[in-house]
Amino acid sequence: MSNHDPLVAPLGRDVDGPARSSEAGTGRALASAVGLLTLASCAPMASGVLHVRGLLGVEWTPSAYHQALVVQLIGASLTSVWLFWAVVARTRLRPAQQWMQGSAAATYGAIVVVTALPSMATGLLGLTLAAGALAWLAIEVTHARGVPLNLALGTRTRAVGTQRTWTVVGGTIAACAVGGGVMGISVMLLRVLDADGTVPVMAGGQLSGLGLGGAGDLILSVLCAAILEDLVVVAAGSTLLAAASRPAWLIYTTICVIEVLLHAYVGVPALAMALYGAGRVWLFRRYGLVTSMIIGHAAFDLVGGLLMSLPLRYRLLIALPCIPAIHIAARIKQRSAARNNSASQSRDTEV
Repeated sequence: MSNHDPLVAPLGRDVDGPARSSEAGTGRALASAVGLLTLASCAPMASGVLHVRGLLGVEWTPSAYHQALVVQLIGASLTSVWLFWAVVARTRLRPAQQWMQGSAAATYGAIVVVTALPSMATGLLGLTLAAGALAWLAIEVTHARGVPLNLALGTRTRAVGTQRTWTVVGGTIAACAVGGGVMGISVMLLRVLDADGTVPVMAGGQLSGLGLGGAGDLILSVLCAAILEDLVVVAAGSTLLAAASRPAWLIYTTICVIEVLLHAYVGVPALAMALYGAGRVWLFRRYGLVTSMIIGHAAFDLVGGLLMSLPLRYRLLIALPCIPAIHIAARIKQRSAARNNSASQSRDTEV
């Protein structure tokens, strides 16, 4: 792997502390991975259970809805406490810095908890703020475990960085298109075959399935999904599991299962999101770039949300030509970056 891949960072070493035994570092990385992935999936999974029950004909009772909100509140509270501890537990911080950063973490955590209260009913806003807290926590935890996430768009070499950035953006869009396309086609086929009365299948589109209304809801949903799924689940989850010396098949399986569960509101066709998850895990393990993956995912979801009012066949006709177009644009950018790199090396040699 490349030296820029965060998965090859030294294991068992705190960035701000002394070296530890490999066994202790592996155990703590595994515990961090389990905790982070559990917190990231608990609220969406609780909501998904309600959606699946609705698809099976079971009505949402006030108590069931309240229980889902309580799960969200518990997850937000645990995230906030862990985030505060992760920030103040850093070493080599001046007291003033520690106080300021700890205060910021405590304030943001309190906001996340308040917006998750059942009486507040902030809905998507609360979930988005919680996703932001989880993202901050993921950055802190991976840094503390000695495997910090690479949030830069590329590498220190501009030409190589441009090439890798476009490759990851295009690859992420392709992974989203494959997973989302297979899921959409599955929904359509099950409806045509009248199987939606036998197996749980989403009745309307994804926007209605998620209960999204206007443009504000769409933007919050895209932001929440990109941050939660790409930075927390795929990037931080893959990094910490690799730091815990877990095999590749377990990393792929864990992330893919979580992605399927996060899209459980669609019903049985959500199984197609395993393709979507596997593609992004491969991209991250290959290139180690997080921000580029977020950009690709957000762009796909935003365009898809804007086109959601169209029938599926028209959305596919619009979306499918975009994949080769993005690939061609990425190849053009890669070749341009390679030429610039060669020219720069030639000038350096002449000097």
